Amino acid sequence: MHPAPKGASGVAVYVGVTGSGKSTLAVAHAREISARTGEPTIFLDMEHSLPDTWDAEYVTGAHDALDASYVARRHTVFRGHPAEVGELLSHVRTVGDRCVVADGSTHLLSAHSRPGAPLSELMRGHRHARAWLLLVTQHFSGDIPQAMLACTPHLYIFRTLQPATLRVFERDYGLNPDELRILPVGASVHHYMGFAPGA
Repeated sequence: MHPAPKGASGVAVYVGVTGSGKSTLAVAHAREISARTGEPTIFLDMEHSLPDTWDAEYVTGAHDALDASYVARRHTVFRGHPAEVGELLSHVRTVGDRCVVADGSTHLLSAHSRPGAPLSELMRGHRHARAWLLLVTQHFSGDIPQAMLACTPHLYIFRTLQPATLRVFERDYGLNPDELRILPVGASVHHYMGFAPGA
């Protein structure tokens, strides 16, 4: 298993088919980052993929999520309406010091990644906010905005079958699509888009 990316802030993307292990690694990385920073994690569980046994406050409203995270200082799982995600992300962008895991990122990336939107602003301002943003998605080609690619994210690539995604990984990152198609469950390839691979 790859260790969590280092640093005080950043963006990481976990991409692969359902059941490939991407959410498991993202949660493990969130735990590492939380242990390192001493700050709780906010988990946007848009697809209800996080087990209810995780030691966290489960909420359905943005205000409850912010109270649980910033007042009670507990790990927080948000399972509310996607329309409230923007309020959460804007608060994290302003106050900072959080790791945000977004599982089911397809919804968020399509709705909140336009220029000026809260997700886009948090991606662009993660250093100032001292925030980590961990995005879990099944696709990479159409879901990923250029604003995020400009943040030099860490990519954790699990078993991938979608032709468009495989073409992007082969064309832009020199990865072998045949190897990505047969990755076993839990296995992934780490690709860092910045200047210090593996950092």
